[in-house]
Amino acid sequence: MDNNFKKSPVVKDVKNPGGEFEEKTFDGLFKGRGVSSFSRKRGRISPKTIFWGVFLLTVALGIGSFVHYRNQTMESVAELQKSFMKIAGILDQSNIGSRNISSGAEPLDWTLSGNPLIFPGIDSLEEGQHFPEYLVAFNKDIDAAETEMSDLRQNGLEWLFEDGEALMRSLDRLENTITSINNKAAALRNIVSKLGFAGRISPVYLNLQSGLYTIKDGISGLKETLSGNGHLVFVFENVSEIRPAGGFNGSYADVSFNNGKIENLEVNDIFYPDQHFEEKIVPPKPLQVIAKDWGARDANWFFDFPSSAEKTISFLSESSIYKDAGVEFTGVVAVNSRAVERILEICGPIELPEYKLVLTKDNFLNEIQEEVSLNSASKGSARKQILKVLAPEILERIRQFDEAEKEKLFTSVIESLNRKDIRVHFKNKKLATVAEALSATGSVYKFSEGDYADYLAVANANINGGKTDIFMKQEISLKSELSADGTIKNNLEIVRTHTGQNEKLSFYKAINQDYIQILAPRDAKALKVAGNTSRTVSAKVDYVKSGYAKDPDVEIFESGFQSGKKVLGYWLDVKPGKTGKLSVSYEQPSMVRPRFRFVYEKQSGVESALKYEVSAPPGYVFKEIGGSVFTYESADPPKRLIIDLNLEHI
Repeated sequence: MDNNFKKSPVVKDVKNPGGEFEEKTFDGLFKGRGVSSFSRKRGRISPKTIFWGVFLLTVALGIGSFVHYRNQTMESVAELQKSFMKIAGILDQSNIGSRNISSGAEPLDWTLSGNPLIFPGIDSLEEGQHFPEYLVAFNKDIDAAETEMSDLRQNGLEWLFEDGEALMRSLDRLENTITSINNKAAALRNIVSKLGFAGRISPVYLNLQSGLYTIKDGISGLKETLSGNGHLVFVFENVSEIRPAGGFNGSYADVSFNNGKIENLEVNDIFYPDQHFEEKIVPPKPLQVIAKDWGARDANWFFDFPSSAEKTISFLSESSIYKDAGVEFTGVVAVNSRAVERILEICGPIELPEYKLVLTKDNFLNEIQEEVSLNSASKGSARKQILKVLAPEILERIRQFDEAEKEKLFTSVIESLNRKDIRVHFKNKKLATVAEALSATGSVYKFSEGDYADYLAVANANINGGKTDIFMKQEISLKSELSADGTIKNNLEIVRTHTGQNEKLSFYKAINQDYIQILAPRDAKALKVAGNTSRTVSAKVDYVKSGYAKDPDVEIFESGFQSGKKVLGYWLDVKPGKTGKLSVSYEQPSMVRPRFRFVYEKQSGVESALKYEVSAPPGYVFKEIGGSVFTYESADPPKRLIIDLNLEHI
């Protein structure tokens, strides 16, 4: 990450709460009509094989949360241990302080029972002597939890297909072990408290307790999701045709579970359920350029991914395919083409002799799009068969991964979550809480009441602009002025350059027709706009006369709001080889307070440079730099950037 700060920024890292940099981290690609069922034949996807990918994405969140909070746990307990033993004056004698309790080494086999320690001025000898016992027991539980998680990673796939009860038993054991860990941590804290030193470790313990409860809730939520009859939706997004929540939804996988076991998996073209959606819904006005009605294909219209995911579930649920069958969807996992490319990097080149192709991470998107989009005349519906050939090849390689490759794969999934190339939304509140804690949901940041703060997100939507977005370079520059009366005055520039002029494929050389949503604080008011493309959108049908229904979320959007944020919307067309610049001035009322917070959130699937400059109110400087102008600049900002600056009156 190329982060260049002028004068020492104050930013926080969500991955490291004690740090100073907060970065919330961790198409139609696959279009085809109708339903695809699978067998083990070449060119057709084996359920056991394809589920490797499904299983990884379903369980990676749980593993990620366990590792994340396990690390926090070890740090917290080590601090408990160190504080206690130092205070007790026996660190040198016991050598506990030098032990790495996160290792898989044999736990300590000694206790201090029967060997009372001497604590000057302390009477609680009995409590003190049990501390090492609890520490040893705690370590055993940590080892047990890690062993159970390792078993899940090794055997979970087979259990999901062959023995769901074994999987549920494993999750039960892990959940019980986490409960035991929390209980023992509480006992350790209580001992220290009785010895009169709780003040030194209480904050550490509270962080530990929170993390443990999150892990437990995540496991419980995963059990509930796998044990029921619900269906999980995987949508595959094409970043060449960007939409506010990510890329265009080309196709999706419907995965159902029952009693810990996968029951069914189907891959459909996104247009398939839309063809069986009887109700006619008025689409958001910008989409009326290309569509007369709204459906699952365009459900990811909202920058806030949970909102788009809920809309996807709504459209699928009301399609007669699923409505008549009584299908209940429990969540959505969005995966874009960049996440697929990372997996291909681990798999290595994949040869497809029938297509005379060797696919790599570097040519994957281009070759797939060319095959899918350009060969329709000669191959008809078979033009999309390349995906049915490619998918089992990738997934068969994943199934055969060795331990090192599996670790790389999990790392790849985590990176995709951290870069917003994978986003998840669950109906289960416990799983949803874990996903949000890991910043994996793509949700819009919410400020606390009364915050002195500013917010920015830029969401592009390619409307009738071919597959041009992978050739668009975007730079965002925001200059903010904090006024004496608290008003925040902003000058925003969005520069987009089309570099696809020399490409041979026509859909790469099309005019990029972009509808840009600028998300700002709710009370923001536009003052001036320049550089935008003037466009009149005319509805393709008379919606009132034709009896089309209005979606309440679209009505809120049309009034200029989304997820508690003000939405400023403008068109910007950019021709191949040209650069377009959109300039918007806006302001929002506020009140000067000691701390100012700025939040920026990136769009999934869009790489954009960011430059941010903020001036302190007259008579103030920012404590962190001792000056009145703070600048942040990055060619690759995180998916969520939070900058905190403290004001000092001069």
